Order: sequence, then C-alpha cells, then structure tokens
Amino acid sequence: MERIEKLQEDLIEKTRRFHQISTEIVKAFYRYPRHKFVPERYSLAEAYADRPLSLYQEQDVRSTISQPSFVLYLLELLQFERGQKVFEVGTGSAWNAALMSDLVGSSGKVVTMEIIPDLARRAQQVIETCEIKNILFIEGDASHGWQKEAPYDRIIFTAAAPKLPNFVAEQLTMNGRVLFVKEGRFGTDEIQLLEKTPEGFKCLKRLPCHFVAMTGSARDESKKDPS
Repeated sequence: MERIEKLQEDLIEKTRRFHQISTEIVKAFYRYPRHKFVPERYSLAEAYADRPLSLYQEQDVRSTISQPSFVLYLLELLQFERGQKVFEVGTGSAWNAALMSDLVGSSGKVVTMEIIPDLARRAQQVIETCEIKNILFIEGDASHGWQKEAPYDRIIFTAAAPKLPNFVAEQLTMNGRVLFVKEGRFGTDEIQLLEKTPEGFKCLKRLPCHFVAMTGSARDESKKDPS
C-alpha cells in the first residue's frame, strides 16, 4: 500500500473510532484528499495528521484548516442531501467547500466566501485545478451572507463570531440547518447546530471547540450590539 493511502486509511479509521460518519462522507474524503488543499510547505504526514494547520496569520487575523476528523464529523451533523444549496462563511483552504460540493452532488451548489485576499486567491486556484463545477466562489465579507443565491438549505461557519448574524434567519430555508460557531469569552468556543423552525431557531447539538475569530462587519456590529 502506498504511503498516501496508508495515511488516509489511518485517518478514516481514527475518525470512525470517535465519530459516526457516512459512506458518502468517506467517498468525498477520497475524492478530494486533504493534501491537495493544504499549503505546499506541509508534508504528506502533516497533511493527514489529525490536527489543525495554519493557513494564514498577520497580526490578529488568522486562518486554519481544521482538524480533519472534526471536519468530517461536522459535515455528518449537517446531513447533506443531493440538490441542496449551501452557504459557507470562510472558504479558508477550500477543502470543506470541496467536500460539501461532492455531498450535494452536481444538482446542488456550494456558495463560499473568503475575506482574506491571499487565501481567496489560493482557494480559487485550488477549486479551478480540481475542476469543481458546482462551487460559486466569492472574495469578500460574508457577514451579510450572499442574498443573490439565497435561500440556502444549509449554512456553515468556519470561524467564531460573538452572535449569530442577522442574515442567517433571512437566507436559510425553513427547517434548514446552520452550523454556527459561538465565540466564547474564556478561550473555548461552542459549535451550535441549529434548525430553523416557525418558532425560531432550535438547538440540536452543542460542542466545545476552538476556532479562529471571524473578521469583517459582523464583528463590528456585535461590538455595537452586545446582546
């Protein structure tokens, strides 16, 4: 068995030891292997180590590619279906967007936005190199979503914010799911899996986590409105 196949197999085995993941997610993992999305400075062993890797850092602005087993588990929680439309806040490496594009299939669509110019350029190149046709990539601030493609069946955040931005309620379909990262006050953030209902958002699951902070106008607005 070639080294890369062994690294991939070990990672899937480790993920399944702690999390239940579907066959569809495993297929997406092999179709879009993680090493194609991490920066070239990382080795194959580092690409498949079960830990986050730094993508970008300048002063207090940071971006990472998250721990792979956790990424696969979070995608499982969102329960993607063929034909769904997804909005992603923060493209980062574009690995997450690629995995989701496979899960929603050619009849579905992933709209992903990245605010950091250096990451945006690299992400677009990777998406083009992989010849993924059902991803709409946008460089810009995702704090207000992307109304032109709304509504979305799923919304996912890859960075933490102090409060759920207003656009989520407006651009998510009824019974749609959002994976939001609530920024913690004492160093520990919280994943919140929410479902939109006629009565408001219902929390289906909470998980402790550590994510980089979201940038853009959503953070500025939360400072004005601390609720």
